Amino acid sequence: MDGSGQNLERRYHLEVWRETVYWMQARCSDLQELDRERDAASIYMEFRLKGIG
Repeated sequence: MDGSGQNLERRYHLEVWRETVYWMQARCSDLQELDRERDAASIYMEFRLKGIG
């Protein structure tokens, strides 16, 4: 979906992929289960800095 989703967003001004609080929590949880706490912390910090939610 990377290429086609980006093209749809550009052409029709659609928001095909949106990072939500639910997405962030699920992603951080998955990373922690894989012993990737630093990656999880990085995603969390980026999410907070962007003010997404």
